[in-house]
Amino acid sequence: MANRVILAKLEPAIPTLSKVLGVSRRSVYRLIEDDLVPVVRVGRQIKVDRTQLSAWIRAGGAGRFRRRRKPLVPIQSELAEAKEAAGS
Repeated sequence: MANRVILAKLEPAIPTLSKVLGVSRRSVYRLIEDDLVPVVRVGRQIKVDRTQLSAWIRAGGAGRFRRRRKPLVPIQSELAEAKEAAGS
């Protein structure tokens, strides 16, 4: 019985997080993939508890854990290094 009460308090994570955080669905999936947001997996479903989400936001959210991605276009210094390595 207690498990049903807990599951009843959970909401679908993707639309909830997208609306609350003001980000796209794709960004929500990235945050979840990087384990930066508090979510609960129920089978294949991803759920969120509003109270945990509120606490997470008050604590600073994912702001201090920004994911750094490499640029898609190589930086000039990387191109120069690659040319040197190929020529040497």
